Amino acid sequence: MRRVVLLSMLVLLLGGCALNAAITRGRLNNLRIGMTKQEVIQTMGSPIQVEAYQFQPGVQTEFLFYRTDYHLDMAGEPHETLVPVAIENGLVQGWGRNYYDNRIKVQNEVIIHQGKQNNS
Repeated sequence: MRRVVLLSMLVLLLGGCALNAAITRGRLNNLRIGMTKQEVIQTMGSPIQVEAYQFQPGVQTEFLFYRTDYHLDMAGEPHETLVPVAIENGLVQGWGRNYYDNRIKVQNEVIIHQGKQNNS
């Protein structure tokens, strides 16, 4: 009996996560370039994770992360997919994993390149 209760609770928990992820995926369609951070939060809800960077003097970049998938793999390990929304100086510049990866990669290349110039 105890196993049934625990299993039922786990199913409800994961079902709730999956439903929230589906709602979040649908809300991504409402994002627009130039939205304010507050408009993003009103549209998407509170992010589950935030990262902040200052790639250039005077330019603050924040990535707000939203869960769009949550599931258990064959081994029973949880996995989630997060979609980042990029906000620079308070306005949306882009979103999605490709945007995030390219933005971080470009900035790392610039920093490494500038470091090589300074050492020359």
